[in-house]
Amino acid sequence: MKKNQNGITLIALVITIIVLLILAGVSIAMLTGENGILKQAVRAGDETKLAEQKEQVTIAINALTSEFYEKKYVEQNTTISSTGLGSYVLTGLGSYPGLSSFVDVDTTAKTVTTKATDENGKKAIATYDTSTATLGAWTPEA
Repeated sequence: MKKNQNGITLIALVITIIVLLILAGVSIAMLTGENGILKQAVRAGDETKLAEQKEQVTIAINALTSEFYEKKYVEQNTTISSTGLGSYVLTGLGSYPGLSSFVDVDTTAKTVTTKATDENGKKAIATYDTSTATLGAWTPEA
């Protein structure tokens, strides 16, 4: 007499559980490891904040440069002629509307420092050259 055997064996069940545990372990490691998805998302967020702040500074510099030339040549403002473009822009950055929420401007040291931090907790800092009216490369603070 033959028995009709239905169902799965204990060995098949144990193998299935082991495979699922391995998959769960790999998934957790990919999420939480040093190069895990969560850490990469935090780094990307930090980099985005820094990039936004740098862009805001660039926009402010361009607006102040346009304002300087408009006052000097269109309005023929004689008091602005004595001020150089670089000094005008650097001074204007310190009081530019909304920019103070993004960066700190030190007119004495001629530096612009972002308020967001990178993955190492350092802020980006750039030196503004008033003689050439240019902003240097952004580097992490020391």
